[in-house]
Amino acid sequence: MTILGQFRDLNDPDRFVWVRGFPDMPTRGKALEAFYTGPVWKEHSKEANATMIDSDDVLLLQPARDDADEDFVAPGLVVAGIHHFDEPVDDGVFDRFERVLAPELDRAGSILGTYVTEPSENNFPALPVREGENVFVWFARCPQGLPAELPLDGNVELLELAPASA
Repeated sequence: MTILGQFRDLNDPDRFVWVRGFPDMPTRGKALEAFYTGPVWKEHSKEANATMIDSDDVLLLQPARDDADEDFVAPGLVVAGIHHFDEPVDDGVFDRFERVLAPELDRAGSILGTYVTEPSENNFPALPVREGENVFVWFARCPQGLPAELPLDGNVELLELAPASA
């Protein structure tokens, strides 16, 4: 597993955002199994779990396209946009993002990655994920914050994130 980023939510002091990646779903299942049954988690799980109010607010995502993820852990404000849909996300959503939002985000900073709901079943049920959701998610580094007139429509959740100390 690759830890892409760890963040504090600047608008919710009780929220911690952790972005981790796996090459594929089978690797995800094996990596999580190895970690959560391994010696480090066994030694520190009680202390770690005591710091969490809710660990079930998890989205299972896959890259929307073959984006190369940039450095999520570099300093500076990161904004996540979570667009919720009633149906699975299609190419039209990504095309609209590239045409309308991406140029604005590029002017404000840089796009770190784009993701959609992973349709596979959660292959590590000990870690629950939000099911039945259809999302398109983007991450962007915006050193000066989001553009004032960002053209957002629909059901969009924005998270302003600051890199967390290791």
